[in-house]
Amino acid sequence: MAKKCKECTHLEEKNELLQSKNTELAEDNADLNIQISRLTRENKRLKKIAMLDELTGLRNMNFIRAEVKRIAALKERGYVMKRDTEKLKPEYVSIVFIDVDQLKHINDTFGHTIGDMVLKHIADILRKNTRKGEVAVRFHGDEFAVLFLTNDRTEGKALYERIKKKVHAISCPIENKKIDVSTSTGYHCQVLTEKFNFDEIKEKADLKMYQNKRKKKPSD
Repeated sequence: MAKKCKECTHLEEKNELLQSKNTELAEDNADLNIQISRLTRENKRLKKIAMLDELTGLRNMNFIRAEVKRIAALKERGYVMKRDTEKLKPEYVSIVFIDVDQLKHINDTFGHTIGDMVLKHIADILRKNTRKGEVAVRFHGDEFAVLFLTNDRTEGKALYERIKKKVHAISCPIENKKIDVSTSTGYHCQVLTEKFNFDEIKEKADLKMYQNKRKKKPSD
């Protein structure tokens, strides 16, 4: 009888030890899940930051490259995008390229802080005047763009005319003064395929923008 009680006590001790280990493992597992959750949130935050322009909060080149590449690949598999109540298959990529005239002069005259405020003001104008399916972007420096996927070339041209009208001449209310700013714009529309080259459409829109900018300058 004493021997059986001794065995029971030994089993109880083992069971208690096992329960203690299970509790420790559960606590460690809970801590690990918390760390994984934190890392997941941090990765999402860093990924979002990598896709945004720090100064203006607009999307940046990284986002546009990734998004157009993703949609071009999906299109080959029959992707259909939703716009309002319609379902459309994206056939074209339209880009409106915008360059701020004489930003260097603004920086030299008023300082870079004021220059940054001008860029933020232009970003706000683009943000307020882009519709669903249109993406406003700041590339770098004084360069902005609006990108649009459509199944009709004429829609892209209408976007260009609308954006150009909004940013052609801007009066920026900054620190109790108004700074007049003009921009030069260019536009290009291209068929969206899986082999779509974003640099190519950007270069063509950029070229048209510089042609328009040169027209503003008095001849030598």
